Amino acid sequence: MRPVFALVALAATFLATAGAAPLPIARNGAAQAAIFLSQNPHPTEQFAADELQLWVQKISGAVLPVVTAGADDPGLPTRLILGTAAAQDFSDDLQHLAGSDGCAVRTRGAAIHLFGAIPKGTLNAVYTFLEHNSDIIWPRARHVVFSPNPDLSATATNLMDRPASTCRGWGFTVAGVKEPDFLWQVRNRNNFGGQNRGPNHEQYGLFQETGGHNFSKMIPAATYWDSHPEFFPVVNGRRTATAGCLCLSAPGLQAAFTENVLAKIAEAPGLSRFV
Repeated sequence: MRPVFALVALAATFLATAGAAPLPIARNGAAQAAIFLSQNPHPTEQFAADELQLWVQKISGAVLPVVTAGADDPGLPTRLILGTAAAQDFSDDLQHLAGSDGCAVRTRGAAIHLFGAIPKGTLNAVYTFLEHNSDIIWPRARHVVFSPNPDLSATATNLMDRPASTCRGWGFTVAGVKEPDFLWQVRNRNNFGGQNRGPNHEQYGLFQETGGHNFSKMIPAATYWDSHPEFFPVVNGRRTATAGCLCLSAPGLQAAFTENVLAKIAEAPGLSRFV
């Protein structure tokens, strides 16, 4: 019996509309579709193409060719077109998705467009497309569930998903995190990795973040204890620099704290979050 799973999406708006006739993706394990990218795709869009190719192959056995603009069209029946640049005809969708990493899947004839207003939206569109055209899920890091289907078709080809939340993810513990853990987050359409900046954050579309447990570190005792002991708390009647806290009512603390936070942010070009 084919496994059935029920998934609950929190704080998101999702719309699916009836599509046209099913479009072939694979037949007898052979490719019936090609993946199309712009000539100079963003790393996240390139990763989206790689993920679509990977999971279609695992599900159906078919290796879909990835074609960049200007290359020869392999002439397969279905075209899977990725990215914002190729979705300009869907201006209403792009306007609706603006300011988010939401995604859309739209069909024109034998062409299926997968896109968002930003590259992360295109990656999310790939996972949305896969989940609605197969039974694939990623229930845990390093685990995936799907039914093999050598005759895979696209039946859900008009989809829209705009999350209500701007930051989504699961925080990891001090046990640490490895690339499969980041990928698990990404494949479930999260954008917060739960750890500081990783080597593949750009292609995954995750927030570029730094910091974490850094409140008292912004006013280090080695720098401020001698000149500003009032920045530090009183514990059991004595002011101390080792309590891991700060005296928030101390005059001048806010200015010094802000200056140090801004300096820390300046050390990390491309930063999108400081936590």
